[in-house]
Amino acid sequence: MVEIRTGDHVLTLDWSAWEDRVRRGEVPHDALVRSAALTGGAWVRADSLESFRQLASSGVGAFERAQASGGPPIATALLIGLQIRLVWWAQTGSFANFLETRFTKWDAPTLEDAQIWRPITMGFIHTDLLTHALPNMVWLAYVAYQLERALGWRTMIWLYGMSVAGGSFLSMAAAPYTPSLGASGGAFGLVAACVVFGLTRAEILPESARRVFGFALFPYVALMLVMGFMGNEGADNWAHLGGALVGGPLAMVVSPPGMDRYVGRTVRWRRGTTAVLIAVLLGLGLLGPSIEAIRPEAEATAFAISRKSGGRVTPVVDAGPVHAFVPAGWERGATESGDVGWVSPLAARAWSVNEELTDRPQTLQDRHAKWRDRVLAAYPDAKLGDPVPAKLAGQPALRVDGSLPTTPPRVLRWLGAVRGRHAVDAVWESDVANAGHLEPLRDRLLAATRWDPPALAAVQAKLDADPSNREARRALAAALADEGLGREAIAALADAATDAVVPAKDRALLAKILAWYPDAVSDGDARLDGMLHGDNSPAVVVAVADTLDAWDRPEQARGLLEIAWWKAPGERSLARARQARRLSIEVDATGALPELVWDAVEGRRRTPAEIAARRALPLDLATAAVWGPAVAPPP
Repeated sequence: MVEIRTGDHVLTLDWSAWEDRVRRGEVPHDALVRSAALTGGAWVRADSLESFRQLASSGVGAFERAQASGGPPIATALLIGLQIRLVWWAQTGSFANFLETRFTKWDAPTLEDAQIWRPITMGFIHTDLLTHALPNMVWLAYVAYQLERALGWRTMIWLYGMSVAGGSFLSMAAAPYTPSLGASGGAFGLVAACVVFGLTRAEILPESARRVFGFALFPYVALMLVMGFMGNEGADNWAHLGGALVGGPLAMVVSPPGMDRYVGRTVRWRRGTTAVLIAVLLGLGLLGPSIEAIRPEAEATAFAISRKSGGRVTPVVDAGPVHAFVPAGWERGATESGDVGWVSPLAARAWSVNEELTDRPQTLQDRHAKWRDRVLAAYPDAKLGDPVPAKLAGQPALRVDGSLPTTPPRVLRWLGAVRGRHAVDAVWESDVANAGHLEPLRDRLLAATRWDPPALAAVQAKLDADPSNREARRALAAALADEGLGREAIAALADAATDAVVPAKDRALLAKILAWYPDAVSDGDARLDGMLHGDNSPAVVVAVADTLDAWDRPEQARGLLEIAWWKAPGERSLARARQARRLSIEVDATGALPELVWDAVEGRRRTPAEIAARRALPLDLATAAVWGPAVAPPP
């Protein structure tokens, strides 16, 4: 039994009634208490008893006192007032642009430029008053007011800030493509805090508080999350979810200020999590380029197209041999050095990986010279270093470091690789001030670039299934030649120079491959003669003439075309080849060639026997070499 004396009145209670009254705050701190078990029969002040202090600081009464003595919700008013003031100022276009470019959640500047305030400041700004700011402010006015009065202004502000940060971090991880802003992540966190606090601390909730805390708000937060993910394309639903996932669990470790034995724990959690948040933000600033999300270029392209078309687009399939990655928040654009690629939305930096299929195989030196000339044509004062050996996508490459006289100045790195007719250029550009800080991002992008081998297996399988399939053999030889495998390509067409029944297409392809890879064989002339002897079709003659030109033997090429022209005057492919070399393609009304009929040296018409003799000349390299010097384009 416990006796309570207030004035001249003494109230006797059993243990259960005594504990209930203390929890509800119905026993004054200065009341005198006597109990054989607690006081040894002496009268003592209630607050001198440890059991009283524990019961009084953990009950309904403590919660009610916290609400009653919390005073006006000044912090809530300041939080909402600041945001309303900012959104009001944002109605002027320049200030809205300032807020959006400097304070929104945006992965690229946060991680690349160490603008680590963005995950926090995004929760305090809006640019649209009616559809964005107003709903958020209504929710904040309701839940922040209740939490401030129940838990204190410090705890409410802490819950809001941590919820904003949690929403920003989840949004950065799950949706790094676009910027976002608004208080909704923090509002979701406060709503979730009200729900969780009410569910986990139901024993201290008076009846009046059950309308605000616990299950009373659960349907609202669940409905808002579901509606956001199902239909609101403009909402940052990941920030909403992240805010709720942070605010809810943190509500499990806080208590009203009047619950003395829990105050220390709340303060420790506030200080500890704030320190962790500061450490995370500093880590983002320091390690940002090393952890910034990168994604396949095909995925980034599909996303960019989807945004422009309202989401109604078929995803782009990455079917090319080169597979590049780009920073997740970058946009499609052009580099300063003239390549189509990706640019950072707010800074002077760019990245591109482009493949080109050239007319003929080229060397690394050819590739470097082409890129260098293009850059110097645009920026004559550009400073480009000497090329050094490197690797690009596992292939031998050349690397050049340099700088461009842009505003602001940029440093750049070019890497070029070739494989037959295929060539790949990778270009990185960065503002000078952040060049060193961004090197990890550049190196990750280069390391992620892949250049898959050609799809030769399918062609080879088709040929293995039917060795007599000339089309498959020709396709394999062409693919091998395109990939720089000249010897292998020539081997695939080995019979084109000896077998008279080999189609002209095979012979023409072999001639082209010999033109590209003259060092791949030691008997090139014999192979060309074999093709001419086996097939005098104009397509083969033109292909052999092109090969002779590639071997720097233009007179012999002209001689070959002259002899073939005598045999087939007016033939279109021969006419095109002669025209390209500025040779006459005149044919008279009878279909005869004036230069064949008329001997300009002797000033007479040639006899039919003389004309027939010329037309009967063999189509071979030796005869072409004899007649070549006599055939020259006009000066």
